[in-house]
Amino acid sequence: MNYQKYLKYVNVWVLIALAISLMGIVAIGRCMVAECYPPGPEYYDHISIAEQGDQKFDQNIVTQRHIYRSPHTFIIDYIDQSLYVPVSMLLAALAIWLYHNILRRHILNKYMTFIIIIMTICTPNFIQSFSRLDKFSTLSVLMLLFLNVFLSRKWPLKLLSIVILALISMYGVYYFIFVSVVLYMYSVLSRKQTSFVLTMLSSSIIMLMLYQYGFPLYLNNLHVLSGSVERLSTVLYNLGGTNGFSIFHLILCIIGLNFTWKNKSRYYLAYFIFIIAMVMSLYYTPDFNPLVSFGISFFAGVAFYRIILMEWSLLLIRQFSIYIIGLGLLFVSIASANHIIQQEPQASLIDSMQFFDQNQTILSAPQYGSYIKTLSGKIHPSGNRVVTDAYSKAKGDIDALNDTDTIFRSRNLDITLNLLKKYHVNYILMTDQMLNGQVWTEKDEGLLFLLSNQDYFNKEYHLDGIQIWRVSLENQT
Repeated sequence: MNYQKYLKYVNVWVLIALAISLMGIVAIGRCMVAECYPPGPEYYDHISIAEQGDQKFDQNIVTQRHIYRSPHTFIIDYIDQSLYVPVSMLLAALAIWLYHNILRRHILNKYMTFIIIIMTICTPNFIQSFSRLDKFSTLSVLMLLFLNVFLSRKWPLKLLSIVILALISMYGVYYFIFVSVVLYMYSVLSRKQTSFVLTMLSSSIIMLMLYQYGFPLYLNNLHVLSGSVERLSTVLYNLGGTNGFSIFHLILCIIGLNFTWKNKSRYYLAYFIFIIAMVMSLYYTPDFNPLVSFGISFFAGVAFYRIILMEWSLLLIRQFSIYIIGLGLLFVSIASANHIIQQEPQASLIDSMQFFDQNQTILSAPQYGSYIKTLSGKIHPSGNRVVTDAYSKAKGDIDALNDTDTIFRSRNLDITLNLLKKYHVNYILMTDQMLNGQVWTEKDEGLLFLLSNQDYFNKEYHLDGIQIWRVSLENQT
Protein backbone atom coordinates (compact mmCIF):
# COMPACT_ATOMS: atom_id res chain seq x y z
CA MET A 1 0.00 0.00 0.00
CA ASN A 2 1.36 3.41 -0.98
CA TYR A 3 0.81 5.46 2.19
CA GLN A 4 2.35 8.62 0.73
CA LYS A 5 -0.57 9.08 -1.65
CA TYR A 6 -2.75 9.67 1.42
CA LEU A 7 -0.22 11.94 3.10
CA LYS A 8 -0.12 14.31 0.12
CA TYR A 9 -3.59 15.57 1.07
CA VAL A 10 -2.43 16.51 4.56
CA ASN A 11 -1.25 20.03 5.39
CA VAL A 12 -0.67 22.06 8.51
CA TRP A 13 -4.36 22.96 8.80
CA VAL A 14 -5.33 19.30 9.09
CA LEU A 15 -2.80 18.92 11.90
CA ILE A 16 -4.17 21.99 13.66
CA ALA A 17 -7.72 20.66 13.32
CA LEU A 18 -6.62 17.35 14.83
CA ALA A 19 -4.99 19.07 17.82
CA ILE A 20 -7.99 21.32 18.44
CA SER A 21 -10.37 18.34 18.21
CA LEU A 22 -8.38 16.45 20.83
CA MET A 23 -8.36 19.46 23.15
CA GLY A 24 -12.11 19.83 22.56
CA ILE A 25 -12.73 16.22 23.65
CA VAL A 26 -10.86 16.89 26.90
CA ALA A 27 -12.83 20.11 27.46
CA ILE A 28 -16.17 18.34 26.95
CA GLY A 29 -15.09 15.57 29.31
CA ARG A 30 -14.16 18.09 32.01
CA CYS A 31 -17.55 19.76 31.66
CA MET A 32 -19.21 16.39 32.25
CA VAL A 33 -17.27 15.46 35.42
CA ALA A 34 -15.99 18.75 36.84
CA GLU A 35 -18.36 21.55 35.85
CA CYS A 36 -15.94 22.72 33.12
CA TYR A 37 -13.20 23.59 35.63
CA PRO A 38 -9.73 23.07 34.13
CA PRO A 39 -7.75 20.00 35.26
CA GLY A 40 -5.04 20.52 37.85
CA PRO A 41 -2.89 20.73 39.76
CA GLU A 42 -0.46 22.99 37.89
CA TYR A 43 -3.16 25.33 36.58
CA TYR A 44 -4.38 26.16 40.10
CA ASP A 45 -0.83 26.42 41.43
CA HIS A 46 -0.12 29.00 38.74
CA ILE A 47 -3.21 31.00 39.69
CA SER A 48 -1.89 31.10 43.25
CA ILE A 49 1.40 32.46 41.91
CA ALA A 50 -0.45 34.92 39.68
CA GLU A 51 -2.36 36.33 42.64
CA GLN A 52 0.59 36.67 44.99
CA GLY A 53 3.74 36.30 42.96
CA ASP A 54 4.64 39.97 42.68
CA GLN A 55 5.43 40.23 46.40
CA LYS A 56 8.95 40.29 47.80
CA PHE A 57 9.90 37.59 50.22
CA ASP A 58 11.63 37.77 53.56
CA GLN A 59 15.34 37.82 52.76
CA ASN A 60 15.88 35.11 55.36
CA ILE A 61 13.78 32.79 53.20
CA VAL A 62 14.98 33.63 49.70
CA THR A 63 17.73 36.21 49.45
CA GLN A 64 17.06 39.00 46.93
CA ARG A 65 14.60 36.99 44.87
CA HIS A 66 11.08 37.34 43.56
CA ILE A 67 8.56 34.87 42.28
CA TYR A 68 8.10 36.47 38.90
CA ARG A 69 4.74 36.78 37.25
CA SER A 70 5.49 34.91 34.05
CA PRO A 71 3.69 35.77 30.79
CA HIS A 72 1.07 33.05 31.16
CA THR A 73 0.00 34.33 34.61
CA PHE A 74 -0.85 37.67 32.98
CA ILE A 75 -3.10 35.78 30.55
CA ILE A 76 -4.83 34.08 33.49
CA ASP A 77 -5.24 37.44 35.21
CA TYR A 78 -6.68 39.41 32.32
CA ILE A 79 -9.04 37.07 30.49
CA ASP A 80 -12.31 35.59 31.65
CA GLN A 81 -12.38 31.94 32.67
CA SER A 82 -14.88 31.17 29.91
CA LEU A 83 -12.11 32.00 27.40
CA TYR A 84 -9.49 29.66 28.90
CA VAL A 85 -10.36 26.72 26.64
CA PRO A 86 -10.47 28.79 23.38
CA VAL A 87 -7.16 30.43 24.30
CA SER A 88 -5.62 27.02 25.04
CA MET A 89 -6.80 25.78 21.64
CA LEU A 90 -5.36 28.89 19.99
CA LEU A 91 -2.01 28.23 21.67
CA ALA A 92 -2.10 24.61 20.49
CA ALA A 93 -2.78 25.76 16.93
CA LEU A 94 0.05 28.30 17.11
CA ALA A 95 2.46 25.70 18.50
CA ILE A 96 1.63 23.29 15.66
CA TRP A 97 2.10 26.00 13.04
CA LEU A 98 5.44 27.16 14.48
CA TYR A 99 6.75 23.60 14.88
CA HIS A 100 5.66 22.75 11.33
CA ASN A 101 7.45 25.83 10.04
CA ILE A 102 10.72 24.88 11.78
CA LEU A 103 10.67 21.28 10.56
CA ARG A 104 9.77 22.12 6.96
CA ARG A 105 12.17 25.05 6.61
CA HIS A 106 15.26 23.63 8.27
CA ILE A 107 15.15 19.85 8.54
CA LEU A 108 12.57 17.61 6.94
CA ASN A 109 10.31 16.80 4.03
CA LYS A 110 6.53 17.13 4.10
CA TYR A 111 5.72 13.51 4.95
CA MET A 112 8.19 13.15 7.81
CA THR A 113 7.04 16.51 9.23
CA PHE A 114 3.43 15.33 9.24
CA ILE A 115 4.24 12.09 11.09
CA ILE A 116 6.45 13.83 13.68
CA ILE A 117 3.75 16.38 14.49
CA ILE A 118 1.16 13.58 14.77
CA MET A 119 3.49 11.89 17.26
CA THR A 120 3.80 15.18 19.19
CA ILE A 121 0.05 15.81 19.35
CA CYS A 122 -0.51 12.30 20.75
CA THR A 123 1.99 12.64 23.61
CA PRO A 124 0.60 12.89 27.16
CA ASN A 125 2.61 16.08 27.67
CA PHE A 126 1.07 17.89 24.71
CA ILE A 127 -2.47 16.91 25.66
CA GLN A 128 -1.86 17.82 29.31
CA SER A 129 -0.28 21.20 28.59
CA PHE A 130 -2.67 22.46 25.92
CA SER A 131 -5.90 21.24 27.50
CA ARG A 132 -5.62 24.13 29.97
CA LEU A 133 -3.71 27.37 30.46
CA ASP A 134 -0.53 26.33 32.22
CA LYS A 135 3.02 27.54 31.94
CA PHE A 136 4.12 24.73 29.62
CA SER A 137 1.66 25.67 26.88
CA THR A 138 2.74 29.30 26.73
CA LEU A 139 6.40 28.38 27.29
CA SER A 140 6.32 25.88 24.41
CA VAL A 141 4.85 28.51 22.08
CA LEU A 142 7.49 31.05 23.14
CA MET A 143 10.36 28.61 22.59
CA LEU A 144 9.07 27.58 19.18
CA LEU A 145 8.60 31.25 18.27
CA PHE A 146 12.13 31.96 19.46
CA LEU A 147 13.59 29.22 17.22
CA ASN A 148 11.60 30.51 14.23
CA VAL A 149 12.84 34.05 14.77
CA PHE A 150 16.44 33.18 15.65
CA LEU A 151 16.85 30.90 12.63
CA SER A 152 15.44 33.58 10.33
CA ARG A 153 17.76 35.25 7.83
CA LYS A 154 16.36 38.70 8.52
CA TRP A 155 18.25 40.74 11.10
CA PRO A 156 15.23 42.64 12.50
CA LEU A 157 13.65 39.29 13.35
CA LYS A 158 16.89 38.01 14.86
CA LEU A 159 17.01 41.04 17.15
CA LEU A 160 13.42 40.33 18.19
CA SER A 161 14.70 37.01 19.57
CA ILE A 162 16.36 38.93 22.45
CA VAL A 163 12.95 40.10 23.63
CA ILE A 164 11.52 36.59 23.35
CA LEU A 165 14.49 35.17 25.28
CA ALA A 166 13.83 37.71 28.04
CA LEU A 167 10.22 36.46 28.26
CA ILE A 168 11.42 32.85 28.40
CA SER A 169 13.78 33.70 31.27
CA MET A 170 10.77 34.90 33.30
CA TYR A 171 9.64 31.26 33.56
CA GLY A 172 12.83 30.34 35.41
CA VAL A 173 16.55 30.94 35.01
CA TYR A 174 17.10 27.30 34.02
CA TYR A 175 15.04 27.78 30.85
CA PHE A 176 17.28 30.71 29.95
CA ILE A 177 20.34 28.52 30.57
CA PHE A 178 18.86 25.78 28.38
CA VAL A 179 18.18 28.09 25.43
CA SER A 180 21.59 29.79 25.77
CA VAL A 181 23.47 26.48 25.76
CA VAL A 182 21.55 25.29 22.69
CA LEU A 183 22.32 28.54 20.88
CA TYR A 184 26.02 28.40 21.71
CA MET A 185 26.26 24.83 20.44
CA TYR A 186 24.35 25.69 17.27
CA SER A 187 26.47 28.78 16.57
CA VAL A 188 29.76 26.94 17.04
CA LEU A 189 28.83 23.84 15.04
CA SER A 190 27.14 25.72 12.21
CA ARG A 191 30.05 28.21 12.07
CA LYS A 192 27.64 31.11 11.68
CA GLN A 193 29.32 34.19 13.10
CA THR A 194 26.17 36.31 13.13
CA SER A 195 24.36 33.71 15.26
CA PHE A 196 27.30 33.55 17.64
CA VAL A 197 27.42 37.34 18.02
CA LEU A 198 23.67 37.53 18.57
CA THR A 199 23.87 34.73 21.15
CA MET A 200 26.62 36.57 23.03
CA LEU A 201 24.67 39.83 22.91
CA SER A 202 21.34 38.38 24.03
CA SER A 203 22.89 36.28 26.80
CA SER A 204 24.81 39.26 28.16
CA ILE A 205 21.70 41.49 28.21
CA ILE A 206 19.53 38.87 29.92
CA MET A 207 22.20 37.97 32.48
CA LEU A 208 22.61 41.66 33.32
CA MET A 209 18.86 41.98 33.78
CA LEU A 210 18.71 38.91 36.01
CA TYR A 211 21.62 40.14 38.11
CA GLN A 212 20.01 43.53 38.53
CA TYR A 213 16.49 42.38 39.43
CA GLY A 214 17.18 39.01 41.03
CA PHE A 215 17.14 35.54 39.54
CA PRO A 216 13.55 34.34 39.16
CA LEU A 217 12.35 31.58 41.41
CA TYR A 218 9.28 29.85 40.03
CA LEU A 219 7.44 27.02 41.76
CA ASN A 220 10.61 25.67 43.38
CA ASN A 221 12.87 25.48 40.34
CA LEU A 222 15.10 22.70 41.68
CA HIS A 223 13.51 19.26 41.63
CA VAL A 224 16.46 16.90 42.22
CA LEU A 225 15.07 13.38 42.71
CA SER A 226 17.08 10.97 44.82
CA GLY A 227 15.60 7.58 43.96
CA SER A 228 15.47 5.91 40.57
CA VAL A 229 11.93 4.61 41.22
CA GLU A 230 10.73 8.12 42.13
CA ARG A 231 12.39 9.56 39.03
CA LEU A 232 10.81 6.96 36.74
CA SER A 233 7.36 7.46 38.25
CA THR A 234 7.70 11.19 37.61
CA VAL A 235 8.89 11.13 34.00
CA LEU A 236 6.99 8.09 32.68
CA TYR A 237 3.30 8.70 32.16
CA ASN A 238 2.57 4.95 32.35
CA LEU A 239 3.97 4.87 35.91
CA GLY A 240 1.89 7.80 37.13
CA GLY A 241 3.76 10.88 35.93
CA THR A 242 1.31 13.68 35.15
CA ASN A 243 3.78 15.54 32.93
CA GLY A 244 5.67 12.52 31.66
CA PHE A 245 5.93 10.68 28.38
CA SER A 246 4.67 7.25 27.39
CA ILE A 247 6.79 4.10 27.19
CA PHE A 248 5.34 3.61 23.69
CA HIS A 249 6.86 6.90 22.49
CA LEU A 250 10.11 6.12 24.30
CA ILE A 251 10.56 2.77 22.51
CA LEU A 252 9.92 4.40 19.13
CA CYS A 253 12.35 7.17 20.06
CA ILE A 254 15.15 4.65 20.66
CA ILE A 255 14.43 3.09 17.26
CA GLY A 256 14.48 6.57 15.68
CA LEU A 257 17.83 7.41 17.27
CA ASN A 258 19.24 4.22 15.79
CA PHE A 259 17.86 5.07 12.33
CA THR A 260 19.27 8.63 12.34
CA TRP A 261 22.70 7.87 13.78
CA LYS A 262 24.18 7.00 10.37
CA ASN A 263 23.15 10.42 9.08
CA LYS A 264 23.53 12.33 12.37
CA SER A 265 25.04 15.44 10.76
CA ARG A 266 21.61 16.16 9.27
CA TYR A 267 19.96 16.07 12.69
CA TYR A 268 22.67 17.64 14.86
CA LEU A 269 20.46 20.51 16.05
CA ALA A 270 17.70 18.09 17.10
CA TYR A 271 20.33 15.91 18.82
CA PHE A 272 21.74 18.78 20.86
CA ILE A 273 18.35 20.16 21.90
CA PHE A 274 17.27 16.66 22.96
CA ILE A 275 20.48 15.85 24.85
CA ILE A 276 20.63 19.19 26.68
CA ALA A 277 16.95 18.89 27.66
CA MET A 278 17.57 15.35 28.91
CA VAL A 279 20.54 16.43 31.02
CA MET A 280 18.68 19.38 32.56
CA SER A 281 15.63 17.22 33.23
CA LEU A 282 17.78 15.19 35.64
CA TYR A 283 17.91 18.25 37.90
CA TYR A 284 14.63 20.01 37.09
CA THR A 285 12.18 17.15 36.79
CA PRO A 286 9.33 17.55 35.89
CA ASP A 287 9.82 21.10 34.56
CA PHE A 288 11.79 19.86 31.55
CA ASN A 289 9.60 16.85 30.75
CA PRO A 290 7.55 18.76 28.13
CA LEU A 291 10.75 19.80 26.31
CA VAL A 292 12.15 16.26 26.49
CA SER A 293 8.80 15.05 25.16
CA PHE A 294 9.23 17.17 22.02
CA GLY A 295 12.57 15.43 21.40
CA ILE A 296 11.16 11.98 22.06
CA SER A 297 8.22 12.54 19.71
CA PHE A 298 10.62 13.90 17.05
CA PHE A 299 12.74 10.75 16.93
CA ALA A 300 9.66 8.54 17.39
CA GLY A 301 8.18 10.19 14.29
CA VAL A 302 11.39 9.59 12.35
CA ALA A 303 11.20 5.90 13.35
CA PHE A 304 7.59 5.61 12.18
CA TYR A 305 8.41 7.31 8.87
CA ARG A 306 11.38 5.01 8.25
CA ILE A 307 9.29 1.94 9.07
CA ILE A 308 6.74 3.02 6.46
CA LEU A 309 9.47 3.42 3.81
CA MET A 310 11.45 0.27 4.64
CA GLU A 311 11.59 -2.60 2.18
CA TRP A 312 9.98 -5.59 3.86
CA SER A 313 10.33 -9.18 2.71
CA LEU A 314 6.73 -9.76 3.71
CA LEU A 315 4.26 -6.96 3.01
CA LEU A 316 1.94 -8.36 5.69
CA ILE A 317 4.54 -7.73 8.43
CA ARG A 318 5.00 -4.15 7.26
CA GLN A 319 1.28 -3.44 7.32
CA PHE A 320 0.93 -5.16 10.69
CA SER A 321 3.72 -2.98 12.16
CA ILE A 322 2.12 0.20 10.83
CA TYR A 323 -1.30 -0.76 12.21
CA ILE A 324 0.20 -1.61 15.62
CA ILE A 325 1.95 1.78 15.84
CA GLY A 326 -1.21 3.58 14.73
CA LEU A 327 -3.31 1.75 17.32
CA GLY A 328 -0.65 2.49 19.93
CA LEU A 329 -0.90 6.20 19.20
CA LEU A 330 -4.68 6.04 19.44
CA PHE A 331 -4.51 4.17 22.75
CA VAL A 332 -1.99 6.62 24.27
CA SER A 333 -4.14 9.59 23.17
CA ILE A 334 -7.34 8.12 24.64
CA ALA A 335 -5.62 7.09 27.89
CA SER A 336 -3.99 10.52 28.25
CA ALA A 337 -7.25 12.37 27.59
CA ASN A 338 -9.13 10.18 30.08
CA HIS A 339 -6.41 10.67 32.71
CA ILE A 340 -6.64 14.45 32.35
CA ILE A 341 -10.45 14.40 32.47
CA GLN A 342 -10.33 12.44 35.74
CA GLN A 343 -7.83 14.79 37.43
CA GLU A 344 -8.74 16.96 40.38
CA PRO A 345 -10.70 19.03 40.99
CA GLN A 346 -13.64 16.68 40.59
CA ALA A 347 -17.25 17.67 41.17
CA SER A 348 -17.13 16.44 44.78
CA LEU A 349 -14.35 18.88 45.74
CA ILE A 350 -15.95 21.71 43.77
CA ASP A 351 -19.34 21.18 45.43
CA SER A 352 -17.79 21.09 48.92
CA MET A 353 -16.61 24.69 48.49
CA GLN A 354 -20.24 25.80 48.84
CA PHE A 355 -20.05 24.81 52.51
CA PHE A 356 -17.55 27.49 53.50
CA ASP A 357 -18.39 31.03 54.49
CA GLN A 358 -16.07 33.79 53.35
CA ASN A 359 -12.93 34.86 55.21
CA GLN A 360 -12.27 31.40 56.64
CA THR A 361 -8.89 29.73 57.10
CA ILE A 362 -8.85 26.15 55.86
CA LEU A 363 -6.23 23.50 56.54
CA SER A 364 -5.68 20.67 54.07
CA ALA A 365 -2.78 18.89 52.40
CA PRO A 366 -0.54 21.41 50.56
CA GLN A 367 -1.50 19.99 47.16
CA TYR A 368 -5.14 20.94 47.80
CA GLY A 369 -4.36 24.49 48.95
CA SER A 370 -4.46 26.06 45.49
CA TYR A 371 -7.70 24.22 44.64
CA ILE A 372 -9.40 25.52 47.79
CA LYS A 373 -8.28 29.14 47.32
CA THR A 374 -9.28 29.27 43.67
CA LEU A 375 -12.57 27.38 43.89
CA SER A 376 -13.81 29.14 47.04
CA GLY A 377 -12.77 32.44 45.48
CA LYS A 378 -15.22 31.78 42.64
CA ILE A 379 -18.02 31.60 45.24
CA HIS A 380 -17.03 34.34 47.70
CA PRO A 381 -15.56 37.63 46.41
CA SER A 382 -13.17 37.90 49.34
CA GLY A 383 -12.29 34.21 49.14
CA ASN A 384 -10.70 32.13 51.89
CA ARG A 385 -7.22 31.55 53.22
CA VAL A 386 -5.25 28.31 53.36
CA VAL A 387 -2.31 27.39 55.56
CA THR A 388 -0.17 25.97 52.75
CA ASP A 389 -0.37 25.85 48.96
CA ALA A 390 1.91 26.09 45.92
CA TYR A 391 2.84 29.64 46.88
CA SER A 392 4.11 28.40 50.27
CA LYS A 393 6.31 25.86 48.49
CA ALA A 394 7.55 28.34 45.91
CA LYS A 395 8.65 30.97 48.39
CA GLY A 396 10.20 28.39 50.68
CA ASP A 397 7.87 28.91 53.65
CA ILE A 398 9.39 26.04 55.59
CA ASP A 399 7.66 26.95 58.87
CA ALA A 400 4.15 26.62 57.43
CA LEU A 401 4.99 23.38 55.64
CA ASN A 402 6.60 21.85 58.73
CA ASP A 403 3.77 23.02 60.98
CA THR A 404 1.21 21.47 58.63
CA ASP A 405 3.09 18.18 58.73
CA THR A 406 3.24 18.35 62.55
CA ILE A 407 -0.53 18.94 62.77
CA PHE A 408 -1.19 15.91 60.58
CA ARG A 409 1.32 13.62 62.36
CA SER A 410 1.09 14.60 66.03
CA ARG A 411 -1.19 12.89 68.56
CA ASN A 412 -0.41 15.53 71.19
CA LEU A 413 -3.56 17.62 71.61
CA ASP A 414 -1.85 20.69 73.06
CA ILE A 415 0.75 20.90 70.29
CA THR A 416 -1.92 20.46 67.61
CA LEU A 417 -4.28 23.06 69.09
CA ASN A 418 -1.49 25.62 69.50
CA LEU A 419 -0.50 25.23 65.85
CA LEU A 420 -4.12 25.46 64.68
CA LYS A 421 -4.49 28.61 66.76
CA LYS A 422 -1.25 30.03 65.30
CA TYR A 423 -2.76 29.92 61.80
CA HIS A 424 -6.34 30.79 62.92
CA VAL A 425 -7.67 27.58 61.36
CA ASN A 426 -11.48 27.38 61.17
CA TYR A 427 -11.89 24.18 59.15
CA ILE A 428 -9.93 21.06 58.18
CA LEU A 429 -10.69 19.54 54.77
CA MET A 430 -9.81 15.90 54.13
CA THR A 431 -10.23 13.74 51.05
CA ASP A 432 -10.33 9.97 50.61
CA GLN A 433 -6.92 10.21 48.96
CA MET A 434 -5.47 11.88 52.07
CA LEU A 435 -6.98 9.17 54.28
CA ASN A 436 -5.66 6.35 52.10
CA GLY A 437 -1.95 6.97 51.75
CA GLN A 438 -1.57 10.56 50.59
CA VAL A 439 -1.21 11.79 54.21
CA TRP A 440 -2.23 8.96 56.54
CA THR A 441 -1.99 5.18 56.26
CA GLU A 442 -3.59 4.15 59.59
CA LYS A 443 -7.09 4.92 60.90
CA ASP A 444 -5.89 6.44 64.19
CA GLU A 445 -2.71 8.05 62.90
CA GLY A 446 -1.81 11.54 64.07
CA LEU A 447 -4.64 14.05 63.71
CA LEU A 448 -7.16 11.29 62.97
CA PHE A 449 -6.75 10.10 66.58
CA LEU A 450 -7.48 13.59 67.93
CA LEU A 451 -10.60 14.16 65.83
CA SER A 452 -12.60 12.02 68.22
CA ASN A 453 -12.35 14.88 70.77
CA GLN A 454 -15.68 16.62 70.16
CA ASP A 455 -14.76 19.57 72.37
CA TYR A 456 -12.51 20.86 69.59
CA PHE A 457 -13.44 18.99 66.40
CA ASN A 458 -16.85 18.42 64.80
CA LYS A 459 -17.52 16.81 61.42
CA GLU A 460 -19.97 19.08 59.58
CA TYR A 461 -19.68 17.80 56.02
CA HIS A 462 -19.16 14.31 54.60
CA LEU A 463 -20.15 13.71 50.99
CA ASP A 464 -18.57 11.93 48.01
CA GLY A 465 -15.24 11.33 49.73
CA ILE A 466 -14.84 14.86 51.14
CA GLN A 467 -14.86 15.51 54.91
CA ILE A 468 -14.90 18.97 56.51
CA TRP A 469 -14.26 19.33 60.25
CA ARG A 470 -14.95 22.51 62.21
CA VAL A 471 -12.20 23.53 64.63
CA SER A 472 -13.48 25.09 67.90
CA LEU A 473 -10.46 26.81 69.42
CA GLU A 474 -12.55 28.89 71.84
CA ASN A 475 -12.77 25.80 74.07
CA GLN A 476 -9.01 25.67 74.50
CA THR A 477 -7.87 26.42 78.05
